[in-house]
Amino acid sequence: MTKTLIRRADISEFGIYNDGGAIVLGFRLATVTSFESLIFQIDNIGSDQRCDQFGMYSEIDGKGIYGAVRRFDFSPEHLLLEVGLDPEMSCGHAFISIELPLNATQESLELVAKMAEVFRDYPVTTETPAMPFRKQ
Repeated sequence: MTKTLIRRADISEFGIYNDGGAIVLGFRLATVTSFESLIFQIDNIGSDQRCDQFGMYSEIDGKGIYGAVRRFDFSPEHLLLEVGLDPEMSCGHAFISIELPLNATQESLELVAKMAEVFRDYPVTTETPAMPFRKQ
């Protein structure tokens, strides 16, 4: 199981948007870590796309899965996102801390906070999500 800290300097691209009832957050990393890109997506409450039994969608280096995210917390004071993952579903990744860029807009920060809020409201599920990350 790995714990990873992604510092601001490690991020080459950062983006977040709200579209079609879902909030999508993405990172491309500039430095060598155990992965090059991360994407998180959560469907808003009341969205036609929302599937409570699956939880948050996450993607590491293009390999995605529902249900691997176990914790998604955002500290706006420190611009720190903390993501806990099921290591069996995410190729051994257990915990990722991400320092958001200092130039992130207020709107971006509000969307990250909204993602954390929506995630907290998701029901806990014991369903087995389909297709875990595949090791290559």
